[in-house]
This record gives sequence, C-alpha cells and structure tokens, in this order.
Amino acid sequence: MSENSSNDGSILFQPHRTVGLISTAQPYTCSHHKASKSHIDTFITVPLQERFVIYKCDSLKPVLVSEHLHGTRKSKTLDNFDSTKSSVASNDEMIHSSSSSGGEKMFGALSDSSLGITVTTHGYKGRWSANYVTLYKRNKIIDTRMILHNKNMKSWGIVNVLNLGKSKFPISKESSSNDFKQPQDDYEKDEGGKFENCLVLAMVCAKHSLDDHSADGHEVEIVGDDTDEEEENEETDDDSSSDSSSSGSDSSRNDESMTKKESCRGEIVIVIASRNKLFIKKRVPLHDLPNFTPSFSMHPHTYINKILIGSTKGDMILLNIRSGKVIHQFSCFSKSKKQKHGKITVLEQSPAVDTVAVGTQSGQVHLVNIRMDVQLFTLYHDSKSSGNDKNLGITSLSFRTDAAALEHGIAPLAVGQMNGSISIWDLTPRSDDDSDLDDDQKSRSANDYRRTLLCQMQNAHPGGVCNLNYFAQEPLLLSSGIKSNSLVMHIFDNPNHTGRILRQRAGHISPPSLIRYQYSSNGGVLASMTDGTDAASCQILSCGGKGDSSLRLFSTARSILDREFSQGKGLVKKARDLGLEKADLYLNEIIGLATCESKSRDWGDMVTIHKNHAMAYVWSTKRKAQSGPVLRQEDWNVSAMKVQPPKSAHASSICISSCGNFAIIGTKCGVIYKYNIQSGLPRGSFPRDATDVDSKVNRTKIVGDVNRTTKLLERSLKIHKLHEKEKDMDILKAEVKLKARLQTARHNNAEVTGLAIDALNKTLVSVGSDSKLILWSFSTHAPHRRSPIHLPSPGTKLVHARDSDLLAIALEDYSTILFDCSSLSIVRRFGAKASYSCHTGPITDLAFGPDGRKLFTSSIDGTLRVWDVPTNTCVDWMSF
Repeated sequence: MSENSSNDGSILFQPHRTVGLISTAQPYTCSHHKASKSHIDTFITVPLQERFVIYKCDSLKPVLVSEHLHGTRKSKTLDNFDSTKSSVASNDEMIHSSSSSGGEKMFGALSDSSLGITVTTHGYKGRWSANYVTLYKRNKIIDTRMILHNKNMKSWGIVNVLNLGKSKFPISKESSSNDFKQPQDDYEKDEGGKFENCLVLAMVCAKHSLDDHSADGHEVEIVGDDTDEEEENEETDDDSSSDSSSSGSDSSRNDESMTKKESCRGEIVIVIASRNKLFIKKRVPLHDLPNFTPSFSMHPHTYINKILIGSTKGDMILLNIRSGKVIHQFSCFSKSKKQKHGKITVLEQSPAVDTVAVGTQSGQVHLVNIRMDVQLFTLYHDSKSSGNDKNLGITSLSFRTDAAALEHGIAPLAVGQMNGSISIWDLTPRSDDDSDLDDDQKSRSANDYRRTLLCQMQNAHPGGVCNLNYFAQEPLLLSSGIKSNSLVMHIFDNPNHTGRILRQRAGHISPPSLIRYQYSSNGGVLASMTDGTDAASCQILSCGGKGDSSLRLFSTARSILDREFSQGKGLVKKARDLGLEKADLYLNEIIGLATCESKSRDWGDMVTIHKNHAMAYVWSTKRKAQSGPVLRQEDWNVSAMKVQPPKSAHASSICISSCGNFAIIGTKCGVIYKYNIQSGLPRGSFPRDATDVDSKVNRTKIVGDVNRTTKLLERSLKIHKLHEKEKDMDILKAEVKLKARLQTARHNNAEVTGLAIDALNKTLVSVGSDSKLILWSFSTHAPHRRSPIHLPSPGTKLVHARDSDLLAIALEDYSTILFDCSSLSIVRRFGAKASYSCHTGPITDLAFGPDGRKLFTSSIDGTLRVWDVPTNTCVDWMSF
C-alpha cells in the first residue's frame, strides 16, 4: 500500500501484517543461536518483499517480523534519517528509486547469532540487484546506507553478501557522525570512543553485463539543474572518500580512483554493522581484472581475510580483502577439455578443508582443491527430465555431515536446480575396477563416473530451487523455492537414503483470486468483535489464482494454524502411479465459495464452485478436507470419461441459506439450481420450469401413478375442455399476462453473477449480466410480482447485508449501487462516472462493514475505497 502523501494513503487504516507469503526468489540465511548448530537452535532469516521474517527451524514458526522498508513508503526522503549524510540516499536518488516502480524490495537479509541486529540489502522493484543496505535492531530500522557511490546506479548492484564474523572495532561517541574512525593499531583503543563487538560483512558488487539502460523498462531518468547535480556529486565524493580505508585523500586522488573504478566490473565493500550504525570501512575495486564480473562468492574455512569469487564467465579468483590483492587466479577449469562451464552460480565449502564445490549455469558441479588448483571430479546433470538446457542451472549446494551418513559409508551432496529438482549424490568413489566402463567413459575422467546418484526429488519446488541447507550433524535438509512460496524440511532416515517431508510451510504459488473470512457476515471480507469473532477464529479462506487450484486457510492470529484443504485421500499415491504431479489431480480453480456455521457439526459447512465446471463441492472446515456429496443434477456424469454437462451449465455464482441446509448455484445460461447440502440431491430450480420437463418425464414412467391416470381419464372424457369454457375472459387474460411476466422474470441466456438469501429463507435475490435483478420466492420458486427490476448497467458482483436487508451490487460501469429489498428501490449509487471519487477499473470485490454503515470496494486499478452509506460519500481510500 502506498503512503507517499495524504492523497494516495489511507487516514483510517494501515498495514498490519503479511499473510500467506512464506518465501520469495531471494535465498534465506542461517543464524545459529548456540555453538551446537542443531536445528533446534537455528534460525533462518527470509527476505519477503519489503520485510524480513525470522523462522525457528524446529517448527518453522515465525518468531520475528520486521517493519517495512521506509523507502517503500516514502517517495522523496527518508524522514527518519539524516539526509545530509552519505549513509542515507540523496533526494534525487530516492525520487529515482521510488518513481521507477513505486516500491522497494529486499534482495537479502542476514542476522547475527543473537538475532539482535539484521542487515538487509534492498533496491527498488524492477532492479536486477540491490544498491542500499539497511540496519535493523530487532524489527526496527536504525540506519540506511547507499553502498554504490559515484557509479551508474542502473548497471551496478550488490550480488552477494558474506558474513565474515564478528570483531571489535572502536566506535565514536558522537552518534551523529557517520565516518568510520580506523585506529592506528587493532588493539589500540580510540580516546574518543570505545570498542564494540561488530558484525563484519563483505558486499560483493558487480556491474551488469547489459550496459544499455533502456533494457530496464522500470527506470526513469531524472532531469534537473546541472549545477545542483554537480554539487550533489561533490558531496557524495566527499562522503565516499571518508568511508574508504585511506583517510585524508585529496580530491585529485578521488578523481584518479574514479577513473580506475569505471574501468573495472567488480568491487568488494567491507561494511561494519554495530548496534546503532553502519560504517563502510574499505572498498576493494578489482582493477587488475577489468573483464572479471563477480557472480558469487564465499569465505573458505581457515582462509583468514580471503574470499573466493566466481565470475559470469566461469573464472574464479582468491582475493585478500585486507591488502586488496588478487592472490591467485584459478586455471583448473581452463585445463579441462570439451566442457562448457558457463556462469558460476554457487560456491559451497565442503567438510574437507581446501575443497570447494562449484555449481555452474550449465548444470555441472565441480569439486575443486583450491590450495592445489586441481579439479577433482565433476557431477553432470542431463536435460532428459527438464527438456530444456536453461533449466539445468545449479542454484544451491549443501553437504551432509551427520553420523548416520558416516555409518552407511556415504558422503551425500544435495544439488538444487532451476528445474525444481533436488539431486542427492554420494561423493564416495566406487570400486577401483573400471572394467564395466567403456573407452569413451574412461577417456573423459578417471573419477567422473564413480559417484552415485542416491535419489532425485523431481519437481520438489515448482519454478526452481532457491536455497538448500543441511543442518550440521543431522540428516535434515531445509529448502526453499524460487516460485513455490514454500519452506520444506526433508529427513533422510530411509534405508535407501531417500528423503521424506518432515514439516513444511507453504502458500499459494500464484496471487489468490478470492479471499473470505471464515463464518463472517456481510460478504466475508471483514471480521470484528461485534459478530462473535475472536482471535481463535480470525481465519482467512484463500483460493489460488491462475495455475494454483489449492484452497488454503491462513490464521491472522497464529500462523502455525495455516493449512491446505485436502482434495481427496491418497492423491500422492494416485499421482505417483499415474506418473503425474499431485496438483494435476486437483479440481479446477475456485471462482466462488460460501460458508455457513449453522450445521457445521452435522455436515459440510462450505460449498465451492470451480472454473469451467458445472458441479459444486462440499467441504468441512473442521476436517480441513472435501467432505460431502457432489452437488449435481441427476443426468450429469461425475466421471470425466463420460459425457460432461454443457458449457451453459457451468457454475458462475453461489450462496448458502442461513439455516445451512441449502446451496444455491447460478449458471452461465441463467438457470439457478437448488441443492440439499446433506444429501446432495437437487431440490428444483429458478425458474421452476427449467427442471419441470425432466421431472414430468420421470413421473410418467412410474407404474400406478394416480395423477397420470386422472389426466388420461379427463382427456378421454373431454372434461378438461368443459373447464376451459367455464373460465372467465378476465382470468384468461390474467393467465396470459402471468405467462408473459414469467418469461421476462428470468435470466435468458445471461450469466448469473450474484446470489443472496435473506435471513428467514423467504426471498432469493439474483443479479445477472442482462442488467436484471430478480426476487424469487424461496419456497415456491416463483418470481416476485415486481420482478424483474432493471439496473443501470449489468451487474458483476453482489453482497447482501442481512441485518439491514440491503444489497450492494457492482456494475460494469465501475460504479456500485445500493438496493433496498424492503422498498424494492435503488437508494444509493457510489462512484458514478461524474463523481471525482470513482474507480477507473472493474470492481473485483466488495463488502459491508460490521455495522452496515460502511461499504468497501476494491478495483483492478489497485485502489480500495471506503464509502459511507448514510451520506453517500467516499470517506477513505488506499492505493496498493
């Protein structure tokens, strides 16, 4: 939600928390609270768009949620910081970042062992990488710095952050100063400050390979006065020079260093994070390697002040960050023949010292001895399973070090790929006997074919694996997906070394299309204490959007109560037998649902309709599963192998009676069906002649039917003609008018877009795409004498406030009307085209407030408006 100014931010509401977002495409980081490094004492920090969440690994329960980034809410300045210093972005830079995409997102988050401080990297949405660093103390923002000074912000970014541990540094007493004061000796205490145990981070920065800035469609150049830009550049030059390790350098040296920096494509920035401030201690530009573009980095064990950096071209160097010199440039990859390495995407330290696993974009994993510059062996991943070479890229690596693996004589390595699969390799070599290998295999490498693939979990994370992590001394593997929005913990306790899911947290893989509060009145979008809602029942029913057919429940009070509704018993086994995924056996996407708490203890209390599907399904919110009969007509086939109902019978709207016994289903052809939820049997239709023909045919087949015998006798004796002659002409005319009215009081070949039932089960209200509002008798299925009522525009949504008997109907002209069912008239119209406070896009949903005096409408234009019903005015609005 945007809060740039009073014109596009709400004055009555503010964001409370994010529900249903578990993980993003950004990798998580682990923090060990104790020296044991057990999963019980391990926490992970997950960046989620504009916030970060810390999960406890033993239960995958969130323990801390940060506040949002200030840059996302402020378009011009960060009011909480000192804008005159270099640690905060300049006004032009913040205008540029916010106006480009309307918000920022986190690219990484790293917490210390005590979870006291967290350092995040972020940039505006649409950027390829981060360019700012923010310090959090618990969940509050303390300080923000712009890392990339005097560089083209469009092409430079932070590609990786390394935690180099903690060390003591002298911190000045003056909290307003942002200059890092480097002491003359490491153990010499500064007279003006005191030593503090600080977190040391290495920010690996790189220049994007595409120099054409027009490729970034979200970025907009800021045009201003040249003199102002020169003054700001001078200020940033002075600030950046104070942050460098060589203090007291003059402006001429800065100009020379800037020309050198422009020629290189990589730089390492050493950042010190104290409890209250962020300091840039040193900058190490890669002058000696002008064509080296960093892509990933790591800190090898026992290598003090040294980091290993991989490039986009497959090269690798060892850099001393203290002296700023490149110690060694590895040549082991160039010695191998007929191997296309591609970009280095991940580096992982193995349990053995001096041995590192290198993952590439081409799907290869190299084990390298960095001390001897020797490539030990290579693991290959083919494209048979994915069918696309681009999906073979390695995204994450992790080594298993528990005692159970040692007992079985295996050394597992988990490999995550872009195709969503997780491969578990055994790195222990096979027998030295190579008699079973052919000549071609022997010619490539002596050790390449001696490693065994223990298991491969296909499509573990649809859309790609983001991060993998084996817990120390435990057979537990924690993984996150790029697009799967899930955290999954596997345990490897099977004799065949395969894994099974121990616990997981998952959300929708696509934006939800429909959300409702469970058992909430007035549309199901709002919940309050007035309708009996407490903290235990603040549960949201969420339906997945395009490509996601799942139905989930999210709790706004306790996230541990989040669940996915089951769509059938044994779906995993059925999918495995058929060679399909579990999601392939799901129902179609849900387009409508209705709940009622009256009979929740006796039978199903929720009914859903699905896209391009005629039948409705009954669910139990208590069992969190599909429970009950399928609501269908007698001549409709359930099996997909038989003839399906016509497309005109596909469901389009739904509602449940207040007693919880009946479900009303509207269709695309204008017919409304009535079902009994307990038995699933049809109970007529609106209009009633839509199913009378079928019922008459069925009754004539019954032997000994009294009605059939009576009618046959009347026809044989011609008694029915005598009754017609006795009828008065006025009665005949009235019958003709009644038939004509019945023909108009129906939705002829028009989609039923909304349904509602009053609290006493006397009246059914339907709205269609033919601009008609029809009131039906719930018991006789006959239309009201004043039906139909014509609307100004075709209706798209309907919500009913049972207490006040008011209907809110969204129209195709982006306005909303208020219909009084007692007076049968339109009493309000909100957001007409002539008004200044109208939606500029189709209305997606609407709901009444708990007291019925406020109406909330959301639109595809990204706004949510609050309407005051008595005064017919827009009192508040929010922009998302």
